[in-house]
Amino acid sequence: MRFGVEVMELMEAYPERSFRVVELVRYATRGRPLSPSEREAARKAVKRLLDALIASGFVVISRPASASGSAAEYSMSRFRDICPPKAGQEAGQYVRALAP
Repeated sequence: MRFGVEVMELMEAYPERSFRVVELVRYATRGRPLSPSEREAARKAVKRLLDALIASGFVVISRPASASGSAAEYSMSRFRDICPPKAGQEAGQYVRALAP
């Protein structure tokens, strides 16, 4: 996805902090000045990415938008598995035959 690397890079660098969409867009576009249409396209791309990350459980909404005009805040999920085991590495999955 567009801006996926940049957004994950920023959020993983500060796992205890929550971010608004505007902060993620600013970081993903490297802070360069954008036209209104470019800014809106970048905001939609970051929002789509956040929706996908929320659905997969990597990101949570730490503070929902409470009123019209307020911004929601997103942070890394504290419940995700940091180092998931790789396939075939679970304990007891393969039993070795004992040599006589």
